[in-house]
Formats: sequence, C-alpha cells, structure tokens
Amino acid sequence: MKKSYGLLILSIFFILIFYILSLINYDLFHLINETIMLIIAISIFIIGSLSQELNKSSRMKMASYIIILSSSVIFLHALTYKGMNLIDGIDSNLPTQLWIIANYILSLGLLFIVININKEVKTNLLIFIFIGLSAFFVILAFVGLFPNCYIEGSGLTQFKKVSEVIIIFIYAFIVFLIYLRKKLFETEVFINLILVFCFLILGEFVFIFYVDVYGILNFSGHIFRLIAFLILFNFIYKWSVKKPIDSLLLELEEDETEILNAQKDTKRVSEIFKNSIMNAPVPIMIHVEDGTVLNISDTFTRLTNYTKENIKTASEWTEKAYGKNKDEVIDFITMLYKYPEARHEGEFEVTTKDGRKLIWKFNSGVIGKLSDGKAVAMSVAIDITDRIAEENKIIYMSTHDYLTDLYNRRFFSEQYKKMDHIDFYPLGVMMLDINGLKIINDAFGHKSGDSALKKVANILKSSFRKSDIIARLGGDEFAVILPNITAPELELLKDSLKNKLSNEKIENIVLSVATGYEIKNSGVIMDADEILKFAENHMYRHKVTEGKSVRNHAINAILKTLTDKYDNERIHSQRVSNLCKCIGEGLGIKNEDLKELELAGLYHDIGKISIPDAILNKPGRLTKEEFDVIKTHPEISYQILRAADEYSDLAIHALHHHERWDGNGYPSGLKGENIPLFSRIICVADSFEAMTALRPYKDKMSVEDAIDEIIRCSGTQFDPKIADAFIKTCKLDS
Repeated sequence: MKKSYGLLILSIFFILIFYILSLINYDLFHLINETIMLIIAISIFIIGSLSQELNKSSRMKMASYIIILSSSVIFLHALTYKGMNLIDGIDSNLPTQLWIIANYILSLGLLFIVININKEVKTNLLIFIFIGLSAFFVILAFVGLFPNCYIEGSGLTQFKKVSEVIIIFIYAFIVFLIYLRKKLFETEVFINLILVFCFLILGEFVFIFYVDVYGILNFSGHIFRLIAFLILFNFIYKWSVKKPIDSLLLELEEDETEILNAQKDTKRVSEIFKNSIMNAPVPIMIHVEDGTVLNISDTFTRLTNYTKENIKTASEWTEKAYGKNKDEVIDFITMLYKYPEARHEGEFEVTTKDGRKLIWKFNSGVIGKLSDGKAVAMSVAIDITDRIAEENKIIYMSTHDYLTDLYNRRFFSEQYKKMDHIDFYPLGVMMLDINGLKIINDAFGHKSGDSALKKVANILKSSFRKSDIIARLGGDEFAVILPNITAPELELLKDSLKNKLSNEKIENIVLSVATGYEIKNSGVIMDADEILKFAENHMYRHKVTEGKSVRNHAINAILKTLTDKYDNERIHSQRVSNLCKCIGEGLGIKNEDLKELELAGLYHDIGKISIPDAILNKPGRLTKEEFDVIKTHPEISYQILRAADEYSDLAIHALHHHERWDGNGYPSGLKGENIPLFSRIICVADSFEAMTALRPYKDKMSVEDAIDEIIRCSGTQFDPKIADAFIKTCKLDS
C-alpha cells in the first residue's frame, strides 16, 4: 500500500514538472514526451522479441511491432511540430495528420490482436502489411494528399474530430472484447489492460476539443497517452520477461531438490506400487505363468465379490467368471505369456459371485519374472458395462422408431435387401397405412395421434410371426417383411389383423389400416424394389376404396364425441342447421345446395373438439389468450372436414363462418361478398342461436332483443340481405 502511495505521489510530481515545462517551452515538453514514448515503444519491441523466444508468443511480437510503428510515426509527428522549425513551410496540419495516422495504426492493430487472441495468424505477413500501410499514409500526409486535420485559426477539422471519435470507439470495443474474454487473463493483467485503454480513450477524448496546439487540452492528451504506455510497459515487462525468468529459475531450483528427494523416494517405490495396485480404482490381477494369482486389487473384490482366497489360481477364476467362454479367456492368457513383449487387449463378459454380468476390457502384459524365472503378468480391467449398454442403446435407437418401438425405415431397407435371397422365398412384403390419422391429429391433437400409432404398432406385433420384421416407415405408414410365407398364410394374418383393429378405438374412431402385399417367389425376374412398389400400389388402391368410408365415419364419430360430451353443442349445432335451412329457403336456395347448407350448419363447429374443456366450459369471461384459442376452431373445422370427400365441400363454409361483413372478422378478415354465401348465412344463424341460448357464462337473450341485435349489426357484422331474409322468413320463438 505504501509503495502504491509513493508511486502516485511520484507520478503527480512528474506531471507537475512536465506541466511547468510545457508552460516554459511547450515544444521541448512535447519532444521529451514523444521521445519517452518512443523509448518505451523500443523497450516493448525488445521485450516482444524476447517474449517470442521465451513464450513463443506471436501475439506479443505483433503487438510490439504495432506499438513501435505507431510510436515512430508519433515521434515523426513531434519532429514536424509547429515550433520545431525543422521543415520549412510546415504548419500544425502535418503533425496532426501524423498523429491521426499513428493512432489509427495503434487502435486497429491492437483490435486485430484482441479479436484473434485465440487464433493462429500469419504474424510476419500482417506486420509487413501494417508497415506498408503506415508508410503509405505517412507519404500521403507529406505530399498533401491526406485529409486536412488542422486549420490555423479555425482549429481541428471535422475529419480529425470524427477520426478521434472512431478511435475512441475502437478502444472502447477493445475494452468490451477484453471484458468478454476476461477468463483468458489473470486478474492483474486484465486490470492493467483496462487501465491502458481507459487512458488511451481519455487521451483521444481531449484531442477532440482543443483549438490551440499549445493548450492545456493538448497537454492533457499527451500525458494520458504517456501514462497508458507506462502502464503497458510495466505489465508487459512483468508478465513477458520477469515472470517467465523467475519461473525458469524456480524450476531449476526445484529440479535440484527433486533429484535429492528422488534418492530418498526410491526406497518407498516398492511399497507405493503395492498400495497403488491394492487401492487402484480399476480391477487389477497379478498372476504368474504357472497360474498362481499373487494379488487382486480392492476394486476387483468390490465389483466381483471374489476375494484372493476364492480365486487362488487363474483356472479357478476362468471357471467361475467366464463359464462357457472360458476357453477364449484361457487362449488369451496363453498368448500373453507366449508373447511377453506385447500388450494384449480383450473384452470379456465376467460373471460376479452374486451372478451379475459385467463387461470388462482387459489390458494385460508381462511385467517381470520371479527368481525362478517364471513370468509375472498384470491384467488391468476397465468396467465398460455402462458404456456398452449406452452403445447398445444408441444402436437400438438407430434401428428402431422412437414412438412405436418398431424397426425404422433404415433397418427395414437394409433387412429387405439382405432377405431378397432364395433362402427366404417365398418372401412377402406388406405395406400398411393408418386410415384417418390426419383427422385424429387435427381433431384431438398429436397426443391422440401418437396413441393411435402405438396401438396399431402393438396390434401388429401381436398379429405377425416372430420371424417377421415389422417397421414404421414414417408418418402413418408401416411395412412388414414376411420370409417363407404363402399367399393363403398371409391372407390369414391380414384378416387376423383387421379383426383385432376393429375392436380398437381412439376417441370413438375405430382404428383401421389400408393394406397391400406382394410375394416374391424363386424364379421371379422382378427385383425387390419392384415387389415393394407393387405392394405399395395395392395398399394405395385399398386406401382409395376404403379410406373414403373410414374418413366419413371418423367425421361423424368426432361430431358424436363433441355432442355427447357437451349437450349444449348438440343443441347449438342442430338449431344452427335448422336456422340455416330457414334462411336458405328465404333466399331461394334449393335442392342439393340447401342440403349442403344444412350440413354446413350442423358441422360448422366440429373443430371445437380440439378446444380444452376448461376453456369451452368456462363459466366466466374468457381471457384474451383463451379467446385466441377459441378462435382457432374454424381452421380446425376446415382441416377436419376437408380430409373426408363427403364433407370436403363444407370445409370452406366452416372456415369463414366467423368473418364479418365489414372485414373485421376472423380467421382471414374477408369482407362483403368475398365471404362465401353459406358462411355469411351460418354467421347470422350462429350468432342468433348463441344469443338466445343459455350458457354457463351468460344468461340467454330474449328473441326480440336478439332480433334487435341482428338488425343493429346488419351491414357491419352481417350481410344485410341475409339478415333481412332471416327476420322475414324464419318463425322465431323462444
């Protein structure tokens, strides 16, 4: 602490001396200041070269070149200073230009070093580039092609001020980068670096505002820069030269001490070796060529529950631990003694005393001989049981589908190619596709869709033979390879599968699959891929013929689920359907179109099946987030209905039944007659029914009040013609 105070007082003293000198003869102060900085730069350059030898630090080498380059230009700036009179006709502009060039060199060079602090760079090439650029810009300044930086009587130019601001930002960015990477530096180095750049920033800051080159601001800028260079020199010397040399001397002293201590330690090596064997964290066995087990480590005993008394010989150990694989282990031990110079590795399954199965990887070798000439070997094992289990898990995951636990497409393709062989003929392949999975996903969410996939997968497992390979190819597609099977046998399996699926439901929807198969017999010219394509085509034909019916049934099942679950939805759908028919008749809609309108009214809210109960049955007012969920039901209705041919025409009407005549509805914000006619009709019927129905969250409105509301909203929410037809045509009562 006293040393710090002394250094502070000394620094203040020298600053005062410099200040007095600047008042007496500013040019002399300026020359001395820049000379000191050049000397510091030369010292840093020498340290950088020495550091290259001691630490192999290419970054320090580059930093030293950048600093001496910048300081050389600064010194040239001092020699051309206004009062030096060394060059005729020179005003304050040239030295100011040189000052800016020097600071650009320093700031950009240090920025490059900090950015690439963890990267290898071509130091010599970069140094050459910086030297070339420095010389180029200095020449530009001398020949008058460099931008003006100072105008006599006016002060600093805009270019000079902007340049100082840019340099300040570069230094500030360097500080930011150093802070982000502070873990790379020791605390003292980090603090010193921050101080260096803070003083450089202060120096550049005051240089923005001076007008007189002999003023106090100019003096302050030079002093701040000098302080920065002194701090830089101090910590570079300490960390690049003094500390490595001190460490080297300390290492030499320690080496001498170690040699002396080694002589004492030799006597204890034997005991330490024995203890290291016994206390090693891995299983170790020391055994002799004649089969005698000399010792085993504590870890060996802990993992196997065998003590040295239980396994006195290698043959006892192999008999107890390896069972039917003992001959392989005996061969391993024999080779170990036969080739004593080599190191022998092997992986074996070890059975512990209590029957557990472990997998050990052995590294064994002869380590010496007894006095009778018998070789002594050491077998070191690593328990890789968990690792093997993880590897097997990874292998399993690479060949199986994560959701259904069936084989995946990759494994299926590999096995199908392998089994395209006469040994497996007749070779059957069946393709399967779940009917209506998209509808289940759209209506009930992917969780229900996943449940359907899992159920189908489990039924497939129970329906086919153990020799068959069942795989999920992706999405709703499955495939089965059936070796050595005839067409009648395959038909029986297919019928069994169909019966089992007919008893399974997901959300009231009966599960079913479209199937197609093909069998390859010996002598068939077609390759396996063609057979697979035939099976796939059969499946798609089956899906076309049966899928339509399945999807239509699914739509009805969804509506039944919705109306069974929520009685008010059943009443609402039926009343909206009736009102739509009434409005349609009033508008002159007839025959098939009127039936379509009725159905659209009945199914318009089918998408509500996906809305959570807590929102759909909430007794109070919905939050914005909850209402946003409610607003998704038209799009879900659309997705469900368009998936089934019989109902696909209704999808567009359901999608837009919450659009408004003025364009402020949802989901598409359609306006006026851009909204489908049936959607506009459903909008009126749906709104009237909602107003006059009792809900958990509101009282019902009287018919008269509801009609007044329809009239009030005609032309904004409702199509005026439809609102008018509704009021005139429909017989409304409570």
